[in-house]
Amino acid sequence: MEMTFSHVNPSQPVLLGADGVLALRDGAGSRLTVLDGAVWLTQACDPRDIALSAGQSFALDRDGLALIKAVGGRAWLAVTDPAPARRRRRARWRSRGCPPVTP
Repeated sequence: MEMTFSHVNPSQPVLLGADGVLALRDGAGSRLTVLDGAVWLTQACDPRDIALSAGQSFALDRDGLALIKAVGGRAWLAVTDPAPARRRRRARWRSRGCPPVTP
């Protein structure tokens, strides 16, 4: 399932079935919180692999494609839309290619 942030409803959790994958585009500044289950997450131009379990969250720190995969069964996620200031920075990142990794 691929979604852009215009398709994500922050008031409704997203269900990923067992081994389901959610592809999010241009989500810099958005926060993913695992409500139940576990996920693996990777972002375009980012060498890190992020593993999250129930109760943990991660803020996407770059635009481009982010893949979130349920591991070990299904997973429920809450996805928040990026703050307005963060949205304004997206155009700059897109025009420069991959942004640097930020701690």
